Amino acid sequence: MKTYAFINVKGGVGKTTSATTIAHILSKQYDKKVLLVDLDPQGNCSSMFSKNEIDYAAVLSNVLESGDLSLLKEFPTTVGDILIDPNYSINRVIYETDYENLYLIPAFIDLSDIESQLKSDFKKPQQFRLKHQLDKIKDDFDYCIIDCSPAVNLVNINGLVCADYAFAPLKCDLWGFAGYCVAQSLVETVKDYNPGLSDIRCFLTQWDSRTLIAKDIKNTLKNALGRYFIDIQIRKCVKAEEVTYSKKALTDYAKSSTVVQDYNALTEYIINHF
Repeated sequence: MKTYAFINVKGGVGKTTSATTIAHILSKQYDKKVLLVDLDPQGNCSSMFSKNEIDYAAVLSNVLESGDLSLLKEFPTTVGDILIDPNYSINRVIYETDYENLYLIPAFIDLSDIESQLKSDFKKPQQFRLKHQLDKIKDDFDYCIIDCSPAVNLVNINGLVCADYAFAPLKCDLWGFAGYCVAQSLVETVKDYNPGLSDIRCFLTQWDSRTLIAKDIKNTLKNALGRYFIDIQIRKCVKAEEVTYSKKALTDYAKSSTVVQDYNALTEYIINHF
């Protein structure tokens, strides 16, 4: 099983869209068996592939009234269960999606609290919890795609320890530089636990070739990062923003869009080079 982690400490850069879209393309167009792991407490990746029909207005109203966040939970078991308990069966947290060959390990808001529990548990290595679990099913899948959270934390370290390669989607603004640098710093830390992990490969999202800053940032990154910069841009498209609410993979929601064309090209590049 080849494992790719998608990470950026800055939110809103298309990280989850990239992870979910590439996972779906691998499963559908390349007929690969893919496991998608959600490590983000926001759970956007999980919600996208949830089979539950939820009245979000009613749920939100109930949560605000009761203060019970568990009402938002769409899956009975999540990635937090296998991080906390090394003996917990990973098969209990793997769910089929509506897409053939695509499976999901979901996340929930309580992943933030689990981070604290991991830090306080010194009995077993904290950084290898996810790897020890994924190793149990590594022969069952062709690819594992990990959607990390926009944070520097122990849960993301667990994700990067499992990764063969890490990728950072970058939005064309100055904050993109900072996001990449912080994520790369985290990777440098993880190399102590995963020596085979190389520097992060990055690519640009929400690309608008008409703006001067986009062209300047692209040229700067290309010159600074060399082979670690993937020169395939994901063009800006409103469909990519809408897909979160559709509960569909982007490649189904906007089949003929430019953004899907770009992700097809990026996926082909990734599997041919990494």
